[in-house]
Amino acid sequence: MKPQYKLFILVIIFSFSQLSLAQDPNTMLHGTWELDYQATLSAALIDTQNKINNMPAAPKAHMEAVYIDREMHFDAFGNCLLTLQGGQSKTFTWTYNAQTDVVTLTDTANKVQTFEILNLTSGALSFEIKTAPSDVSAFVFSELYFNKI
Repeated sequence: MKPQYKLFILVIIFSFSQLSLAQDPNTMLHGTWELDYQATLSAALIDTQNKINNMPAAPKAHMEAVYIDREMHFDAFGNCLLTLQGGQSKTFTWTYNAQTDVVTLTDTANKVQTFEILNLTSGALSFEIKTAPSDVSAFVFSELYFNKI
C-alpha cells in the first residue's frame, strides 16, 4: 500500500475515534455548567410557575437564591462541585450510566440523587430529577436546564 493511503487511513481512523470520544456523554459532562434559571422556570408546569410568581417576596427570594447562579462542575475523576449563590458549595461523587442515561450524585454522607439526562450537547444540558434523599426538601422544579461556561 502506498504511504499516502496509509496516512489517509490513519487520519480517518483518528478522526472517527475523536468524534466518538466527543460524543460520549460521560466525557461531555466534564466542565462547569451554570443553571439557566429562565429556561428552567419556562419549562416548569404552569401550576409551578403560578406558585412561584405568587410567592411572598422573602420566600421567593430564598427559593431563587437556591437556583439562580447555581453551578455544577463535573471533573474527569468522578467529582462534582455544586456551588450556589453566595458561595455555598457541596461536593459529590458522580457516575454516569450509559444504559439508562442517568447521572448519580452521592454526597459525603452517602445520600444519593439521580438525574436522567434529557438533552446533552457541547453547550447545553438538561436533567429530569428522578430521586432525591428523603431529608432533602422537595425540588421546586422537576427539570433543570444548564449552559456550559
